[in-house]
Amino acid sequence: MKPVRGFVCSAALAGLLLLLPSAQSEEPPRQQRLQQPRTTFSSSRRFVVEGLPMGRATEVAQWAESVADRVTSRLGAIPFGPGETLVIEGSNVAGLEPLIHAGQGCREGVVWQKLTLRNLEQLDAEQADEMLGNLLISRFIQALQDPSARCLAPGRAPDWMVVGLIHNSSTELRARDRGSAFRRWSVDEMEPLSDLLGRFFMPPGRWPEKADATLLVAWLVDSSRGVALLGDALRAQAQGQTPDGAWWAMRMIGAPDIARAEREWDLWIAEQQERSRVWSAGDARALANIHRIPLSALEAAGGPTELADLPLSEMIGRRHEAWVRSLAVRLALRYRLETIGLEEEAVNLAKQYARFLDALAIQNSARALRAEWKAAEERRVSFEAMVDARRRYLDSLEARVRPEDVNAAAARRFLDAIEARDEKR
Repeated sequence: MKPVRGFVCSAALAGLLLLLPSAQSEEPPRQQRLQQPRTTFSSSRRFVVEGLPMGRATEVAQWAESVADRVTSRLGAIPFGPGETLVIEGSNVAGLEPLIHAGQGCREGVVWQKLTLRNLEQLDAEQADEMLGNLLISRFIQALQDPSARCLAPGRAPDWMVVGLIHNSSTELRARDRGSAFRRWSVDEMEPLSDLLGRFFMPPGRWPEKADATLLVAWLVDSSRGVALLGDALRAQAQGQTPDGAWWAMRMIGAPDIARAEREWDLWIAEQQERSRVWSAGDARALANIHRIPLSALEAAGGPTELADLPLSEMIGRRHEAWVRSLAVRLALRYRLETIGLEEEAVNLAKQYARFLDALAIQNSARALRAEWKAAEERRVSFEAMVDARRRYLDSLEARVRPEDVNAAAARRFLDAIEARDEKR
């Protein structure tokens, strides 16, 4: 009987528990609660993040503060009035494209700003930095605007300035952009100064012109006025002006002469280039015959000397001969070693021919070898065109340098250094 009584008691207790409100129906589990959207303020309370779980919202708030710190390090304290916030609305929506959108307007005499981030895991962090940076830098203009004008059209900072400031505030982006801009400048592909200063809007994405903007802002803040010059431009915008090329030229060189300002920028870049290695005609000559069979290497490998100076592709039909593997291994190693320290274009060119030689050494099929050879030759043609363009640009730079130019001495040293390197080769 005892077991029966025990069972009845247990059954009664179970029935009683079923009648009580369950913890699950009253409150979701902790993990589920943490995944629910929460409104979260950043540490300075300048940013309020909506639509995301607390953990993710906290990360976004910290990111926003870090971007604000970068802006502050360049322009000073960002104007936020008492109780003013910038709203960041986040969401993750399956099936929709990622989105970054910055908006601002005026409501009841107060400017509002909002950054929308959709599907955070797929967003371009660099673009997000730029969009938030624009909202923050625009606040400097809005703080200087007449209240009535501010509500009609809240000030917006030009994209070229925003990109330049945001990228210059990051060691990684600054180094990447400077390298890219220097290469573009050296082959005369850089955006003209007047065009770049007119890029009030720049499309989302990683465009070459953004590297140019990074270098442009570096030049502007390297002037005697420094960062204050950018502040002057923001103040001019607040007063309803649109600083154009002539406006900037007047402040950089004391005359509204954009052509002369362009020349000064060229010379400043030359001065920066003087501090780092650049491609020269000597480098080109060192690789001019990379596609041909060198006599010395042919003799060392025991190959027939009548093949000397012919294209490396001549060895495809002889790939099963013993000396070919020896020669291919020697040349592949030589090309890789001899381009250490040269610019990326030269290294990539050598790597492409080394890949062909590696395939030759392991006796790949003729079809595979011809494909590798074609890729190497295409890169060589592109490389030679780049070097020719660079040489023409250096010649044109030399022709443009005038004794009265501020940085003429630096440009002359830059050109002399290239010629000296050439003579050593």
